[in-house]
Amino acid sequence: MSIRTTTRGAHRGPTALLAAVGLLLAGLIATGTTAPPPPAQGAVTAAFPTAPLLTGSATWSYLDDDSDPARGSADTLAWTRTGADATGWKQGVGPFGAKNGAARDLGGGNVPRTLLRHYISGSAAPVIPTYHFRTTFTLDAGVAAQTERLVATIGYDDGVRVYVNGTRVGGLKDAPVPPGVNRQYTGVSVAQPVTGTVDVPGDVLVDGVNTIAVAVHQAESWSSDVWFHLSSLTAEAKPVVEQPEVPTGDLVSTAGTTWRYLDDDSDPARGNTADPLVWTRSGYSLTGWKSARGSFGFKGGRIEDLGGGHVPTTLLRRSVSGSASPTIPTYHFRTTFSLAPGVASRIARLRASIAYDDGVRVYVNGTRVGGLDDGAVPAGVNRRYAGSNASAPKRGVVDVPGEALVDGTNVLSVALHQSTSTSSDVYLDLMSLTAEARSGTDPNPVEVLPSRVVLTPTATPTTSQTISWLASDTTRTTAGVEIEPAAGGTTRTVPASFAGTVNGDQRPHFVATVDGLAPGTTYRYRVGSVGGWSPWRSFTTAPGGVGGFSFLYFGDAQVGLDSVWPRVVAAAQQQAPHASLALHAGDLVDSPISETQWQQWFDGVAPLAATTTQVAAIGNHETYGDRNLYAWRAAFEFPRNGPTTSTIGSMADLAVGDTPEARQYAALFAHFETVAADTVYTVDHGGVRFVALHGNAIPAMLTPGNLPSCSGTACPINDVGRLWLRWQAAWLDHVLATSPSRWSVVTVHQPPYSASDGRDDPMVREAFARVIQDRDVDLVLAGHDHVYARGYDDEDRTDVAGVTDGPVYVIANAGGKHYRVETDPTVDKWLTNGMTKVRSGTGFATYQVIDVTGDRLRYRSYVADRTGAATTPLAVGEVFDEFTVSRSADGGHRVTEGWTP
Repeated sequence: MSIRTTTRGAHRGPTALLAAVGLLLAGLIATGTTAPPPPAQGAVTAAFPTAPLLTGSATWSYLDDDSDPARGSADTLAWTRTGADATGWKQGVGPFGAKNGAARDLGGGNVPRTLLRHYISGSAAPVIPTYHFRTTFTLDAGVAAQTERLVATIGYDDGVRVYVNGTRVGGLKDAPVPPGVNRQYTGVSVAQPVTGTVDVPGDVLVDGVNTIAVAVHQAESWSSDVWFHLSSLTAEAKPVVEQPEVPTGDLVSTAGTTWRYLDDDSDPARGNTADPLVWTRSGYSLTGWKSARGSFGFKGGRIEDLGGGHVPTTLLRRSVSGSASPTIPTYHFRTTFSLAPGVASRIARLRASIAYDDGVRVYVNGTRVGGLDDGAVPAGVNRRYAGSNASAPKRGVVDVPGEALVDGTNVLSVALHQSTSTSSDVYLDLMSLTAEARSGTDPNPVEVLPSRVVLTPTATPTTSQTISWLASDTTRTTAGVEIEPAAGGTTRTVPASFAGTVNGDQRPHFVATVDGLAPGTTYRYRVGSVGGWSPWRSFTTAPGGVGGFSFLYFGDAQVGLDSVWPRVVAAAQQQAPHASLALHAGDLVDSPISETQWQQWFDGVAPLAATTTQVAAIGNHETYGDRNLYAWRAAFEFPRNGPTTSTIGSMADLAVGDTPEARQYAALFAHFETVAADTVYTVDHGGVRFVALHGNAIPAMLTPGNLPSCSGTACPINDVGRLWLRWQAAWLDHVLATSPSRWSVVTVHQPPYSASDGRDDPMVREAFARVIQDRDVDLVLAGHDHVYARGYDDEDRTDVAGVTDGPVYVIANAGGKHYRVETDPTVDKWLTNGMTKVRSGTGFATYQVIDVTGDRLRYRSYVADRTGAATTPLAVGEVFDEFTVSRSADGGHRVTEGWTP
C-alpha cells in the first residue's frame, strides 16, 4: 500500500510540467513513501491498509482566485476527476485558511499553515465564495474491492463538499448548493472552525490513483474567516460476516443493564451551546456521572410505590437544595448496547418499553428517536419541566428506526422530565429494548424505493406541477420524473435537481417541476432512477375555471405523528377522496432536526401527498434547531413569488437613500427575501388565491450577518420582528388587491386572535388583521393554539342573526397535543379585540373539507380523533362545525351558519 500525490492532464509546457513534478515530490516527502511500480498481472492483492491514506501533512493543489475550476467546460465537475488539467493551481500543505485576510488564530488554536486569499479584491469584502482543493492517493491492486468506506475527518469553516473520482460523496453544511455548482456562498457561520466526518463509499474507489477534491464554501460575503484541514483519510474494510443474526433477546433490560446518570440539576451539555446534544453521542466524557441499575425514581423523596407496583430500585435526588421544591426538572441517563457486524442493516426497528413519570425523550447515537409526553420540550433543550403529571407512572413504547443504528457500540440516552417544580414523584424504568428484523431480510441488500414523495404547487398550477422526494440510498446522484397522460400518450422524462441532505441522513432529496401540462387533466408519474423507481401514482392539474374542486385544511400535526396524525389523514381522504389540495397551517413536526419525525409525518400523509398538491405555511416548530430551514426546503419547494421591493408598496421607500437607517432597511429587506423563499408565497387554483405567510418573528433568523451599522431609536433593527411582519403585510395587501381570483384564503401558523389559554401574538394581529379586513378575505386558516376556534370581527355582524359579511377566522388542530380554550372574558384575545367566537373546543383533532363552486364555499369540520377530555360529545366522524360563504356577481360577501344551497 502506497500513497502518492500527482497532477495529471493534457500536454503542458515546461512551467506546468515542473509544477507537476514538484507536486509529486512534495506528496512523496509529505507521506514518507515512494511510488510503487504498477502491480504485475496476476500479482497477489495487497493487505488492507491500516495507516491513513492521507494525513494533515499531505500536499494539495488549490485555487483561491475566485475562478470557476470548470473553466467553461460543459462538465462542471471535470476538476474533480483524475487527469484534470491543474495549470494555474497552487500547491500547499494544510491546514489552509485566513482570518480577516491574515494567518491568524481562527479560534481554538486553529492557525493556518497555508494562507488563503480571503477577499475578491484582495483587501476588503466581499470574500471569495468558494475555494477548491485536490490531491490523490493510491490503492494497491485488490484494495478497492475490499474497502467498505473511507472516513475523511475534516476541519472546516463554513461548509464543504467532497468528491472522489468525480462523484460527490458527501458534505458538511453544503445542502443549499445545487449539483454541479462550483461557486456559491453556503454553510453555517460558526465562531471558530468545526470538525466533522464524511464517509466515502467503497464503490467509488479504484485500484491505482484516486482523486479526492474538496470545495470549501464561505457562508456569507462578509465572512471573517475560512478554514480547511483534512487531518486524516482512513480506510475501513468490508466486514466478513456470514448471515448476521438479528438478536432475539433484550439489548437493554431492567435487571441486566447498568446506566450512567445525572441527578444534580446540571446541563449535560456542559456549556456546549453549538451541540447541546453532545451528551447523547459516542465519545462524550462521563466524568461526574453516577452509575446504577434501574428502575430509578422517588415518591415524596423516598423509595416507595408510586402506584401500580412501580417501586424504584435506585433513589434519585428530588432537589438540589434537599427541600421538597423546586424539584430537579430533568434527569439524564446513558447506556450502550452492541450489534455484531452486519446486524444494524438487518434491523427494521427496536422497541423500547418504558414506564415513566412524567415525560421521557429518547436518543440513539445522538438522534432523537421518539418520546412520551415530551412535546413541550424544544429541540436541543436538556433541562425543562414537561410531562403528563399523571398520578402514577404510565407505560409506553418508543420505536427506534433501524436507520439510527450502527454495527458495534450504540449509545442509548434518555432525558426524564418532571412535569412541575412541585412534583412529588418521578420514575424511569426502561424495561426492555428488543429488535425486529426487516421482513424477508437475507445477506443480500434489499432494494429501497424513493420515499417522501410530495406534490407542491407552482405559480401556474393549471399547466405545471412540482414533485419532491427522498432518494432510496446515497448512491443516487441523478434522478428524474417519468410522466404520461393517464388517458394514454407519450411518456417523457424530466430531470430532477438536488435539493440537499439534512439531519445527518446522506440520502439526497430531489425536486423536479414538470411543465407543458393541460388544465384539469390527470397524469401518471413515477420518480427516481434506474433500479430505484417509485410506484406509479397520479395527479390532476388545476382546473382552468372557477370552482369545481375541494380542498382539505389541517391544523398542527406535530404530536402523535405515528398515531393520531395517520388517522386524521385517512379519515380526511375517505371523506373527500377527490380533494385537489391539502392546506397545512404549520408545525408539521415537533422538531425539524428529527428525521424520525419527518418520516412519521410523511408516512402519515403518504397516500395524500403523492396524489394531492400540498400547500403549507411554516410553523414555529419548523425553525427550532434549524434556523436556516434546511429540512423544510429539502422536503418542499413552493413558488418563489413572495415579497420584493416592487410588491411592498411605499415600504420600499424606507430603503431609498444613503442614511444609516436606509442602508439598514435595504439590507434587511434583501435578507427578508431569502428568509421568505419557500415560506411566503401565493397560488391561484380554481378561482381561489391561496396566500401563505410566515408568522415567526425571530430576530436571529431575520438579521443578516452583514447588517450596516446604525445607532439610535430610528434604526430598523431595533424592532426587526415587527418590521418583518409589516413587510409581509404590505405584500399581502398588494397580492390581494391585484388578485385575479374570486376567492381568497390566507394561512398563517400563528392566529391573529389566539384562542388557547395564555396565548397571544399581537404583532401578527397588528400586521395582518387590518389588511385581511380591508381586503375582505374569505377564510383565514391558522394553527398553533392546539384547540378549535372559529369566529369573525364584530364589524362584520349584520342585522340578520347568524349572518356576517366579512372574513372567517379559524384555528384547527390535527394532532395529539391539546391546550385549554381561554374562557375568561377579561383576557380572551377574541373578546378583548372586538371579535366573536362562534365555535370552540379542545381535546379532539379535526380535519376540514372546503368545497369550492362558482359562488359558494362550503366549510365542514369533522371530528377525527378525540381524548377523554374532549369538550364535545360528538363521536369521531361527526361534523363539529359548518358554514357557507357566498359571493354575488357584484362582489357581495355573505357568511351563513350551516349549509346554504
